[in-house]
Amino acid sequence: MAGLLGLAYAILATPYYSVQSVRRPAALFPRQSASVADLTQAGQTLEQTFEAFNKDAFELLQPDTKKPEATTPSVAIQLTYPQQLDGVQIVNGFVQYSLDEVRKEIAADLETLIGIRLSQLDKKMAAARES
Repeated sequence: MAGLLGLAYAILATPYYSVQSVRRPAALFPRQSASVADLTQAGQTLEQTFEAFNKDAFELLQPDTKKPEATTPSVAIQLTYPQQLDGVQIVNGFVQYSLDEVRKEIAADLETLIGIRLSQLDKKMAAARES
């Protein structure tokens, strides 16, 4: 009897997989993936499905800062997903979004620093001309 129940479960249960990516800290809140639409349950909106999926499937992992081997700050995102989703693509999308956001922040910071330095140089050149 237990064998039949185990066989039935193995055949009927939806297989779930897990994928993980490790990144240094950055923004990890991208646009929602269109593939989550495949999970929409009857009576639920896409937003409700996405919220439930986010709550149950995603986990952010950070190293224990009290352990000596955790000297490099990082953030890992782990996704447990059903077979009908492309979990690797979803996590890679999060990572790519994170990288794009960090690049934008770095470019904006660099632009600000260059602007400040140019302003300082203009002031020095104006003062040198006056003297």
